[in-house]
Amino acid sequence: MILEVSLELEYSGCNFEDERLTRRPTNMGTKFGERPSLSIPASMERGAEIQAVYRSGDHSEVTPERIPSTHRERSLKRIRQQKVCLLVQDTTEIELTRPEQQVAGAGPLSADSRRGAYLHPLVALKSVRSRRLTGNSTQLPSNGSQRGESSCWYI
Repeated sequence: MILEVSLELEYSGCNFEDERLTRRPTNMGTKFGERPSLSIPASMERGAEIQAVYRSGDHSEVTPERIPSTHRERSLKRIRQQKVCLLVQDTTEIELTRPEQQVAGAGPLSADSRRGAYLHPLVALKSVRSRRLTGNSTQLPSNGSQRGESSCWYI
């Protein structure tokens, strides 16, 4: 599948008043995109990069809503320009089970002994044939209170 936009363009409107914080979403997205199955420390090449990721997460201006806001706005604009667009949703479990310590906010997963969250990404596709990803419209995390099958909507 081909993403038609660059991370730099998508996050360029994300301004955190601090140049380092403003650049980090693009840098982190690039690194995580190159190695999506790896942990944060394994995805980064240097200790300073790892530290930057965790510092960003601790910064009061950097919120889960604010980081993707520009990308979401631009994705919705591209979706509206399409005659037909598929919005495809799926559900992924993010396991946060820790034997010694519970993670705050983690809920039950498919087995009661497992704790974590469900992530419900919604991706926009121009068409099934083109295999071109228009954008990630939204991601809806939940703590296990919502369960359901994947869905696909034609708009």
